[in-house]
Amino acid sequence: RDMFDESASDTAEMRKMAEHDIKFARLADQWPEDVVKQRKEEQRPMLTINREASFIRQVVNAGRQSRRGIIVSPVDGGADEDTAQVISGLIRSIERQSSADVAYDTALDNSVTCGMGFFRIGIDYAHEDSFEMRALIERIPNPLQVHWDTRSTRFDASDWEYGFISD
Repeated sequence: RDMFDESASDTAEMRKMAEHDIKFARLADQWPEDVVKQRKEEQRPMLTINREASFIRQVVNAGRQSRRGIIVSPVDGGADEDTAQVISGLIRSIERQSSADVAYDTALDNSVTCGMGFFRIGIDYAHEDSFEMRALIERIPNPLQVHWDTRSTRFDASDWEYGFISD
């Protein structure tokens, strides 16, 4: 709870700005509240031409055309090219079975819209009546649900000590 509270308090301002960005870009909520109130009282129209969505689509569609994926490369003296190819095949299989493209595209769309986008790697049962487990790449549709280690310093966040997905 302490880690969650720390993350929530450290990112509160950023989350507020991200929520504003989502409302502005996706919901076309582009009028200041005082102006909305005044125009409603005066029974004046409020026209909104949302040009933001087209720019977001342009970036996201460019990202969709250049498919992303996990690449495995042998890096040290004990590494083997054949082993890297086998592991790459396993990862491609996991991506295909879990529709990872949807997770990647959602994360990209959220990143462009509000500055943060996430997906997660989970483990689930392969079938309802089996004990066999499989890895999955899952989409996180709402980036505001994710709370992370704010002491992280690496650009790729690989040094996170914790992460929470609130519900």
